[in-house]
Amino acid sequence: MRLAEMSPRRSAMARGTPNTLPRCSCMEAKPDRQLKVGLALLAVLVGFGLTRTVADSLYAWGVIPHYHQPVLNVYTLGVLITASALILWERRRLPQFHIDGLVLGIVILAPVLQWAYGLPFRGFDVVPEAYLSPWWPKLAVDAALLALLVALRAKAPRPGPVAWAFVAGALVFVAAGLVGALTAPPGGIDPRSLPMTTLTFLVVLTRWATYEELIMVVFLWGYLRLLGWRDERILIAQTVLFMLFHIFLIPGRPAVFLIVVPATALVAGLLAWKNRSAAPSMVVYALMSIFVSF
Repeated sequence: MRLAEMSPRRSAMARGTPNTLPRCSCMEAKPDRQLKVGLALLAVLVGFGLTRTVADSLYAWGVIPHYHQPVLNVYTLGVLITASALILWERRRLPQFHIDGLVLGIVILAPVLQWAYGLPFRGFDVVPEAYLSPWWPKLAVDAALLALLVALRAKAPRPGPVAWAFVAGALVFVAAGLVGALTAPPGGIDPRSLPMTTLTFLVVLTRWATYEELIMVVFLWGYLRLLGWRDERILIAQTVLFMLFHIFLIPGRPAVFLIVVPATALVAGLLAWKNRSAAPSMVVYALMSIFVSF
């Protein structure tokens, strides 16, 4: 067949015209660039977690006399801003990172619920002020994330039945505690009562559970999977990192570090892996923290 008889598309390919190759290279570069930026933000996210771990460990081992609140504030804001940037950056493939509508609800809306839930507890001496006062920087970051998600028309995947069951169970638990708080005599609430337990659960859920699970079972897991890791290996890796984040427990509570911490990481990881949602993992983290506190 002569060159003149070939179709225009095949003729262009035969002549080596630049109609196809540049387009292919660009299409291949976009996912590579997206992955590189995501990995860089993940490194920042893990870095904030390790910074807090160092501060906690120095305090637990008596190297520093008191805990530095600015370190905690930097950790909290750093994780929130970086995680929000990652959610926006990966908004088109949120299922890859175990993010569904319930996860976004816990990250963005649950802090407002926790603040409103604490209103009936005002006046009780046993309730820490930090449980009742809203932290405005966090609420500002959450509001900005919500506004940008709406503006960019990002769509969260629908949660599965297991994720709904965990969140529904948590809401029933919290509602039972609220009834107890509303019917308690003034100043007569017990630190280990159901109302205080549910308030602590909400505080842990909207803070430490959210921050650490965003690192472990959301972005670390998702990016390792994108790098070709098997889920079984990722489960082990995130468990090791979770234990590293809690080495400050070794001096005072070695049994918790050796048993409860890896058990929590494994259960949370399995739930996220099998259900493709980090919502059950966040609930489990908060429940395990309550269990340890008793």
